[in-house]
Amino acid sequence: MKTSFKRLVEMLVATLCLILWAGCDDGNGGDEEASGPPTVDVSGVWTGTSTDATGSVRWRSGIRFDLRQNVDGTVQGTVTVAGTEAATGVVNGNRLTLTVQYSTSAIGSVGTYRLDVTGNELSGRYVESQWTNGKYKDIAASRSGS
Repeated sequence: MKTSFKRLVEMLVATLCLILWAGCDDGNGGDEEASGPPTVDVSGVWTGTSTDATGSVRWRSGIRFDLRQNVDGTVQGTVTVAGTEAATGVVNGNRLTLTVQYSTSAIGSVGTYRLDVTGNELSGRYVESQWTNGKYKDIAASRSGS
């Protein structure tokens, strides 16, 4: 009987450890940063959609990225949603991380795009610095000429 009880306790502890490990989150919502040199070139004009991913109403708007990538992976350009704003960022591997200071916002928000690049397709998330409730937008875009 002691062996069965001991075995049951061991199984419960192992199961609890697996559950806790599987539920660990680094706080990035699965948006780990890629590392290494750029494996893609994001230069060009990209157009697509920005869709609210949280809340009961899913607002969708058009989005345009006009980007120029340097040899070292740094990126400059503009992002157009409601207005056009300057953007700077970097490509690591196939991940583009782009930061925009929105001057048209009443609070002057800073937004970050974390986008995966596959061929002529971009997809990922956008978050703003003042969003503390887990809100984000899904981004999908294609490069012109594709």
